[in-house]
Amino acid sequence: MHLELVDVLRCPRPHEPSPLVATIDQVAGRSIDRGALGCPICDARYAIEDGGIVFEPDQRDACRSSQPAPPPSPEHVLRAAALLGLVDPGGVVLLGGVEGPVAAALRELADVSVILHNPPGAVAGWDGVTPMYAAAAPLGPAVLRGAILDRATASAILPVVMALRAGGRLVAPASIAVPAGVRELARDGDRWVAERETEPLAVPVALRRGVPIHSTG
Repeated sequence: MHLELVDVLRCPRPHEPSPLVATIDQVAGRSIDRGALGCPICDARYAIEDGGIVFEPDQRDACRSSQPAPPPSPEHVLRAAALLGLVDPGGVVLLGGVEGPVAAALRELADVSVILHNPPGAVAGWDGVTPMYAAAAPLGPAVLRGAILDRATASAILPVVMALRAGGRLVAPASIAVPAGVRELARDGDRWVAERETEPLAVPVALRRGVPIHSTG
């Protein structure tokens, strides 16, 4: 788990939000390989194993028993970076489920810290990339620079919207309704891209299938 995520995460239990406290058993550079996160309000503890954060062990077990996602093509990587608007380095992005394999390339392109939400297969954390297992992403407000969700992780889209900073990008399957709090920028037959609202809603741009999604400005 990347150390900077300690201030980003929140306890998923229903009480007043509070940053978690890390206990470190094994560390490599700026990543916690083994340890725990504790809640100072309810005393809950969440294990850090193989560089990943386990909020829900059943979710972790289900993900690890599933088929890993295939490696991304160079086109997929560039498309992901463009959709997230990663023109400057830094910040935290979230990749849901099968979108996780683009993490390493995004780290190279934009030097971002990456959260892998429920990645399929036996995925370990590494430099700046942190698996996280939870039904819904337990994140603080305005902590994400952007997020790309697959069908499974988009079922809990509202916490991700709340975690986006102003102007942060959200990409989700076209079959998922665009939630309140973001304005749609563009879509094609596969997915839409939206932005955390900072101004009145704009009219979406319809794109043909196969045309890369891009910001309207």
